[in-house]
Amino acid sequence: MRYQKPDMAVDSFIVPNHGTLDSVTAWRPLDAGNISASFLGFWTTVTSDAHLVEELLIYFFEHIHSLFHWFDMFLFIADMNSRQTNFCTPLLVNAVLAAASATKQEKDANGQLGVFTELSARFYQEAREHWHAQEGQDSIIRTQASMIMTYVLNQQGRDKVGMMFQAEALRTARTLGLFNVEPPLFALTPPFGISQDNWDLHRTVTAWALYNWEA
Repeated sequence: MRYQKPDMAVDSFIVPNHGTLDSVTAWRPLDAGNISASFLGFWTTVTSDAHLVEELLIYFFEHIHSLFHWFDMFLFIADMNSRQTNFCTPLLVNAVLAAASATKQEKDANGQLGVFTELSARFYQEAREHWHAQEGQDSIIRTQASMIMTYVLNQQGRDKVGMMFQAEALRTARTLGLFNVEPPLFALTPPFGISQDNWDLHRTVTAWALYNWEA
């Protein structure tokens, strides 16, 4: 299957700076100071600090996504830049930011868990609210977000709670035929406006991510 990476807008939230597009470390912030509050508020209500969100996204793609690859980075970023919700939704964004915050924990001078631990809890709570609000709406993004929320809870030592999200990831994956030799036609047909190549990539990356996550 051939896949052409989505074009990035000139005013993208994250753009390639140096190196190849295939390198996660090639992604650097453009100018967080020019990101509007309405743009950021479309994705999360936890913070209006674009520099902080930018920092967390970079951390996620460099240190977490490179290991687990729950979704395609380019499809996610292209949608985020353009406020599209085919491959990026507030549920997924908050789950990603919760994961980055949970891993990027800082300690203050007194050795107490710092700002990133609190942020992780707030991003997780918002992601969970979206997750519950969308119950019964099976989607690949729900599968992806469920895996990421499992990761967040594992980072917090709450593995038993995380099993609920992991079970949901498996259930939605089966419902959507991600592991079927011949998936149902509805699962293979991309929604209006999405290319078949991008839809196939969306499904394939998620299937492999869940397979590796369960291995």
